[in-house]
Amino acid sequence: MTSKIAALTSTNTSLAMSKQNFERTKSELAKIQSKVMADLDVTRSKRVEKSDFSDKTWSKMLMEIKENPRIKKQLGAMAYVSYLAVERMRGRLTIDYTYENGECHAPMLLPEGAVNQELTAMVESLYVPHVE
Repeated sequence: MTSKIAALTSTNTSLAMSKQNFERTKSELAKIQSKVMADLDVTRSKRVEKSDFSDKTWSKMLMEIKENPRIKKQLGAMAYVSYLAVERMRGRLTIDYTYENGECHAPMLLPEGAVNQELTAMVESLYVPHVE
């Protein structure tokens, strides 16, 4: 009986120590999590500050684009992609359409020379992968 009591007492002591270690580890992890979350909020707010153009005038934004080569490259790339998209759609909208009754008509009325067929073909090949 005494041996069982001694065994239970030692088990109780070891469980109390494990609980204490667990609580210590838990509080350390909570502090680390709190610090990481605070750092994350700070970096997020800095990112928002960097990309916030609401208080800037048109001329200030142009100056920032001129001074920051990364922004200039990004805007140039977006402008080029937009240009390619416009040319692709212009080419698609000016291709003659053949109806069920055999009549062939252009879907858009454009002046002669308004569509560069070579450019349209190049842009279409860029946008649409050829699967064989």
